Amino acid sequence: MKATDTNLTDLLEANIQYSIPIFQRCYYWNTNTCLRLLNDIIEIANDDKRPCHFLGSIIYLNLTHHVSKINKCLIVDGQQRITTIFLLFLALSEYAKNNYFKNKDDYNNSEFAKYNIEHLIFNEKETGDFRYRLKLSGKDYFAYNNLLKNRVISKDSVSNNVNINYQFLYKQLKKKNINPDLILKGIKKLKIIDIPLEKEDNAQLIFETVNSTGERLSPIQLIKNYILMNVEPKLQDKLYNDYWLPIEESLNAEELNNFFRYYLILKVKKIISSEYYDIFKEYIYKSNTKVDDFVKEAKIFHKYYLKWKQSEQNNDDISKKISCIKSTKRDEIVPVIMQLLNDLDNKKCEKNDFSKILDILASYMVRTKICYPYFDSNKVFITFLNSLGKDNSLLGIIDCIDNLPNEISFPKDEKIKEALHTVTIYDKENIKNQFVKMLLDQIESKLNPDHTPNSKKLTIEHIMPQSIKSHKELSEDCILNEKEKIKLDWEEDLGKDWERINRVYVNTLGNLTLSGNNQNLQNYRFGIKKDMDKGFKESTLCITSRYVANCDKWGEQEIINRSDALADIIIDIWKYPSELISNDK
Repeated sequence: MKATDTNLTDLLEANIQYSIPIFQRCYYWNTNTCLRLLNDIIEIANDDKRPCHFLGSIIYLNLTHHVSKINKCLIVDGQQRITTIFLLFLALSEYAKNNYFKNKDDYNNSEFAKYNIEHLIFNEKETGDFRYRLKLSGKDYFAYNNLLKNRVISKDSVSNNVNINYQFLYKQLKKKNINPDLILKGIKKLKIIDIPLEKEDNAQLIFETVNSTGERLSPIQLIKNYILMNVEPKLQDKLYNDYWLPIEESLNAEELNNFFRYYLILKVKKIISSEYYDIFKEYIYKSNTKVDDFVKEAKIFHKYYLKWKQSEQNNDDISKKISCIKSTKRDEIVPVIMQLLNDLDNKKCEKNDFSKILDILASYMVRTKICYPYFDSNKVFITFLNSLGKDNSLLGIIDCIDNLPNEISFPKDEKIKEALHTVTIYDKENIKNQFVKMLLDQIESKLNPDHTPNSKKLTIEHIMPQSIKSHKELSEDCILNEKEKIKLDWEEDLGKDWERINRVYVNTLGNLTLSGNNQNLQNYRFGIKKDMDKGFKESTLCITSRYVANCDKWGEQEIINRSDALADIIIDIWKYPSELISNDK
């Protein structure tokens, strides 16, 4: 590897096509960065005492081919800078022809026209893609090529950064009304460090090194680069289009990172943090796995991740059980679910056993969410993962559960009842509270099989409100009239110990129900909520009509009684493992 200080224009005038490989991330520079580059070029052009402006390094890998005399080079580092420079060339060419010069003669007599900047954009003796000195990839390829051909932004890719920055640079040139000759003068002063890589150079290691500073690549971007950089160009396209792209297009950036982390956890069977690139490389090396096999298998497990991700949208039995598990917000169980689904597809797990394992996992997740809301579940899920794929996965899961430490053991029925008396199950910081909604939905479905879970019309209602004002606060409130103050006086209902009762029980399950009339119920006292139009008495929901509407008052004992009643139903829905197995026999 040799580094040479050279002028940018000298580098671009050579018989070279700079290609952005598919393993690179998309063009992401924003308009602020483009403006800084343009201003730097103007500044150096106006300063005759400064001979040059250093733009940075361009690192590229030479590729041999037999199609054209053009030397094709893959950009390893410098993609963002060189792409922006070419967009500036395009914008400057259009600006000079259509805006700055008054007539054709003025244009033809300018230094800019004589230099013909488009010879930096095109290899004029070539045809097809080899005609372009810069070749982008993916969606950037289509946006850039459209600009090359039409100089008009395609309606299909208006939001693409290639189009956004081209349009921005064009408008800036018009706004500043700059002489194109001046911009050309600045461009000729741009210096870069030219670093061509040879076959013996480790392109992957160099790529990682140069990307360890500045805007760091995410683990998933590094993995993508590693996979595609380490295969032949023909295989690159196949792996990218047939395997990587379908995964990438179905998930956003966060989901994509999560999926590959879960997939890697599944492979190495240990806890992995968000920075998992080194673990990926270690796995590839130690397991002697081919990178193409890794990405091909990733696509298989990707469909299981989508099953998890989209579980609430589907109504089949498996999706319902997965959705229940998902509502506990302990996503580290995803590798276990993915492996289970793969075992089912490959007939390593019988369908009946698969269903029982999901039931056991759902029971464990729900029960521990109630009894140990803050425990670290990662190690447990790795243990579960290790028990799968053996002679009998169901017995393996049961054995895991039997040997869990006391602090994270499978909570027994009595512990559920005890915890539900006082555990804060409603999170006032979480607007959705999916776990609470799921619990109430499932309890209602048990009581009433015709109930439709996940109804958007129903929201969580606090029977005793979260916010209660004292007698004194109400009496001093100058906005409320006397009638409204009486309606809101929960201190009257709860008695002298009202503050403790509200603090301890307000967010427990016994004080929560579902309602389609939440807005009208407001913070009114129990008797008003019960008897009002569409109040508790008129509720069609069993969790309200059976356990709330038949109460004469609402306080500590009523909440405890309802908590016990709901606990019995929870215990019946999410059974202890021994019951699940014995019921199967």
